[in-house]
Amino acid sequence: MNILLKVSIIVPVYKAEPYIRKCIDSILSQTFTNFELLLIDDGSPDNCGKICDEYAELDTRVHVFHKENGGVSAARNLGLDHAKGDYVCFIDSDDWIDPDMLETLIGWEQKKQTDLLFFGLKCESAVDCSDTMELLQKISGVYEGINSVIKACYILETNEIFGWTCNKLFRNCIIQDHHIKFNEEISIQEDHIFTLAYLKYVTCLAIYSYFPYHYRITADSLTNRSYPYYLCKIRSLLIFKGRMRLVDRSDGVGDVSFYKRFTICQFLFVLLHYYRNSFHENNNNLKEIDFVRAMVRQYALKGETMKTYILYMFSFFPGSFWNAFLRLYTITKK
Repeated sequence: MNILLKVSIIVPVYKAEPYIRKCIDSILSQTFTNFELLLIDDGSPDNCGKICDEYAELDTRVHVFHKENGGVSAARNLGLDHAKGDYVCFIDSDDWIDPDMLETLIGWEQKKQTDLLFFGLKCESAVDCSDTMELLQKISGVYEGINSVIKACYILETNEIFGWTCNKLFRNCIIQDHHIKFNEEISIQEDHIFTLAYLKYVTCLAIYSYFPYHYRITADSLTNRSYPYYLCKIRSLLIFKGRMRLVDRSDGVGDVSFYKRFTICQFLFVLLHYYRNSFHENNNNLKEIDFVRAMVRQYALKGETMKTYILYMFSFFPGSFWNAFLRLYTITKK
């Protein structure tokens, strides 16, 4: 293994006092030692900042940055500004990793030489992760060429295991050369949006059936929060644009129309779904109705404008139902 390769580990820290020591200890216990740990104290009101400083005094690989509270995206961006490693990975301050994670990932990555490496995570809650583990075992491998990358993304997205950044190993040169940042104006699925922006420059990715990351789900987890319509609207637009950039990169060899169909249908369907569920929040409903209609007219596939409105009717069903229906709808059109 080339020991000159360095990994930058970025950990945004906020209100994680009960968990932060376990997180940091798991990182400092890595069998692969050539890394820098960037702890970003995002104005945490508890003792997290002091705890981070204690670790920095004990280990020269630990670097602490204190800032006013600005959210997880701003904290990660500050970490990216200071990242000097060949690779970048993100860890949440209430999670922890297995001691051989970096050694295993770097060793595997050096053999495959990819632009992006997906790996697994274990949900530390009552959630059953067995289906995800089985899926990653089936699709584990290297995907070369933009069309193969798109197909891999489609599988990961439709199975809802695409969006995290904590289960990926990024090349820092791609991030720095193309100035890729987290969107600080949105606090919903910012990981998903960042990954799509990064994929604009990826020609080879790998999926590794390996589960070294322990993802803790707490009552305060961001994934458990509800969001207002305007944030969901912005989120939907950003994800749509990111996916369409992938479609535009298709080299014409092979058919990726299924991903375009998935991208358009989900964007319009989710937009309609969130608008209906948040109708009472909108101060100018007529303006929003015009916006939704304009999106349908602009992006609905040829001859399918009415079908898109029919899909809207399915948004009255639970999310798990319409997501499964959408997957079936796009697959049958492949």
